[in-house]
Formats: sequence, C-alpha cells, structure tokens
Amino acid sequence: MKTSIVLLTFNQLSYTKLCIDSIRKYTDEGTYEIIVVDNHSTDGTVEWLKEQKDIRAVFNNENLGFPKGCNQGIKIAQGDSILLLNNDVIVTPNWLSNLSTCLYSAEDIGAVGAVTNSCSNYQTIPIPYKTIAEIVPFAQKNNISNSALWEERSRLIGFCLLIKREVVEKIGLLDEQFSPGNFEDDDYCYRIRKAGYRLMLCKDAFIHHFGSASFSKNRQEFGDILSVNRKKFIDKWGFDPWSPVYTDPNFLYPIEDSISWQTSITTEKTGSPMVKESQPAADPQKICFITVVNDEKVYEKALAHIRQLNIPQGYHVEILCIKNAKSMTMGYNRAIRDSNAKYKVYLHQDVFILNRNLIKDFLMIFEKYPDIGLMGMAGAKTIPSSGIWWESSHRYGQVFDSHTGKMTLLRFNQVENEYEKVKAIDGLMMITQYDVPWREDLFDGWHFYDTSQSMEFERAGYEVAVPKQNSPWCIHDCGVVNVENGYEKYRRIFLAEYMKK
Repeated sequence: MKTSIVLLTFNQLSYTKLCIDSIRKYTDEGTYEIIVVDNHSTDGTVEWLKEQKDIRAVFNNENLGFPKGCNQGIKIAQGDSILLLNNDVIVTPNWLSNLSTCLYSAEDIGAVGAVTNSCSNYQTIPIPYKTIAEIVPFAQKNNISNSALWEERSRLIGFCLLIKREVVEKIGLLDEQFSPGNFEDDDYCYRIRKAGYRLMLCKDAFIHHFGSASFSKNRQEFGDILSVNRKKFIDKWGFDPWSPVYTDPNFLYPIEDSISWQTSITTEKTGSPMVKESQPAADPQKICFITVVNDEKVYEKALAHIRQLNIPQGYHVEILCIKNAKSMTMGYNRAIRDSNAKYKVYLHQDVFILNRNLIKDFLMIFEKYPDIGLMGMAGAKTIPSSGIWWESSHRYGQVFDSHTGKMTLLRFNQVENEYEKVKAIDGLMMITQYDVPWREDLFDGWHFYDTSQSMEFERAGYEVAVPKQNSPWCIHDCGVVNVENGYEKYRRIFLAEYMKK
C-alpha cells in the first residue's frame, strides 16, 4: 500500500522544510510518495524543491489556490490513498500508519483525519509542550494505535485528510468553485458521506499544526473569502456549514441514503370523522412517522433525517405524509385511521431528528413504563393560568430551535432520571404508544392542539413524559412563530375546555 502525500506551497519555505523533513523522518520508507504543487512562490521555495530528488513537483505560473492545486496533485498521484496535507505541519511517529489502520479497518470508511494542537472542528487535544523539540516525545505517547480512539464525524478539516483512492474515483476532485480556499473540505466531506462512506477522526494520530500560514498575513482577505465560500456552500447544499448542529461533534448531520422505507402520501378530505368506528388491530412491531406537509422541500430534509435512524431488529417503519389537511388534529386523526402501528411519531415537517437511536430509546421507555402514553422533547410540569406551557417555571427537556429567528440550543431543566412526568409537551415531536383521538372538534387550526392532546392523554389515564436526553434528539427549524392565525382564539378554547375550576 502506498500513500500519495499532496502538499501545496506558496512561499513559507521554512514551514515547508519542517514538514518535508518530518515526513522523511517519521514515515516508513517505501510507503509514500511526496507531491508538491507550488503556487508561484517567490521566496526560494521553487529552487529548493527542484533540488529534492524524492519529491514530484508541479510549478504553477500563478497562485491557483488550494482546491485547484490539490486537484493537480491528485491527478498525478499513484498511491492507493491520497493524503491532503498542509505544509505548515510537523508530522510525528506512527502518524500515517495509524491513520491508514483506521482507514482500511472497514470498507465503508472513506476518509480519516488527525488531531492536532491548532484546528477547528473539535480536532484539537490538550498539549503540554512549549517547544518544537517537545512535540515528538508527546506524540510518541499519544500515537499508539487504538480503535477506541476513533470517532465518526460529519466533517473533517482538510489540513490532514487521508482518502481512499476508490472514494476519489467515485466522487471526483475537489470543487474548484471554492478557490482560493475554505469550505472545499466541508464540501468534499459531505460528498464522501453522501456517497455512502463514513468519516473518522483518529485521536491516536497527532501532528503539530502551526495554523493558517497561507492566510495569516491578510486577515481581511481571509474573512472575505470565508463569507463568499460559505454562501457558495449554502447555495449548493441547502444548509449552513456553520450551523451549531453541523459543527457539533456529538451529532452526525444526516444525509440522504438508499434505505428502503414504506411511505404513504395521504390527501385529507373534508367531512371525515374523527376516528373510524372500526380501527385496524395495532401492530406491536411497527412504528409510523406522521407529518402534516405543506412544504415538500422542507419535508424532504426531515425525511433524510428519518431515514438515517437505526431500526431495532424485528421492527419495521412506515412514513405517512398527510397533505391538504385543514388542521393538525384533522391530519393526525387521519393517521390513526390509516396506520395500524402501535407506536406513532407525530412530527412537524421542519423537525430534523439527530438521535439515530431514537426508536430504540423511546421503545425502551415505553416498554418499561406502560403507563406512559405520550412523550415529547420539551414540556412543563405545570400549565400557567394563561394556558401557555412555555410560561411555566417548571419546564424540562432540550432542543435545537429557531423560533427566535436564530438557531440556538434551547435547554430547560435537566431530566435527572429516565424521564420526567409533565403536564404538557410541545408539538414539534409527539410520540405515542396508544391511540387517543385528537380534539378535531375544538382545535381545527394550528395552535394548542399539542397541549390539548397532552390533557387528553391524562384524561385517558396515561402519563405524559419528557425523556432524558444527554444531548438534543432533534432540531426544530421553525423560524419565528406566526401567532396571527388563530393563536388567541385557540388559547381561549383551551382555557374553557381544560382550565375550568
């Protein structure tokens, strides 16, 4: 196995010499080739490179930037894997062998990255050293191959990115629209995952990174490039690479996959009863995801997240899309009539599930506590006299939410045990193990149906709960809530029905 190490240079000869010398010293001979693409250096780099017998070099007559330069190197690479490496790093003992061990440990691993002292994306680890001489002794203790130190990630930073050749052949080269640099690595990582491969961070492979040597002289230019390329990424993929969800290492930002799901699209008709006189027998091994949809583009993102979920052995999933419903209650009652799933997940079209083990987690609670009929991501133990659970001082749960116009982590009181019994939950996602009709007769719009349903479950003798979440199970990208479409009307209906003394 041979690795093609591709470096770009644009001046900064002192960094390049340190990098090349460390590669030669700490990488097994015969396992690599070095390819350097020089972007028109004027500090003696070109002359120095021409003297190196073990380097294959490409000399450009102008600065083509990072993506284009990398692509030039990739095109002439002869290795079984391609390593994109910044020239402002010092590699260390076992760096490449540890990265390669992880890369080839599974067929579905497409690329791996190293940890360092200076990097974004939570790829840094604490370092005790103060001088260059202390780097190697530290790395020797750290760089002991250990699969327990490999973490799957949604993205990896391109300062040290080892990629299988088959991946490059499948998804192509770096997207040169991101020239001169920034976000080309985010784009490439997303394409790798979209092709069905995993990304792994190897905490057993440490290298030193001086950091941003190519851009450090002109911070204003660097900021302008970041802004422009960030917009290019958003335009290309439809989400912000700087969103707190995508950048959080605890979450794997979902992408479309090829899993086959049972999907139904139902068009709601007027005049239908609240529930059927005779409903199908509940299937205890079936879970139904139910969404009332009026924006198919947003719903497609929700589906991508649903299709990433792990399905426990023996269970099967259906997806029910309700279109043209005049209210949430009308659409959800239609789902009760149409699906025989024992477990139903009612979620908004703008809810994106992050917890891949969502099904396993809620099944475990339902099976252990049969008195729980309804669960949600956030809720309150008390309902204030206003009827608005959000105004309660006893709120529990957490969710990434954008109701203020900005995506933030909304975190209430911590659930200490497996769940917290509450009075009402938010309708962003409501999970049931029993069918209780929704009050279509009262709430024929888009507000207070969730608090009403919480009360209906309590009336039916069931508990309502918020489960313990070590980190948020979902994103609710709702934007600023519209309270002009009947909010006050349904609040008064709720008060009259449930808050009478």
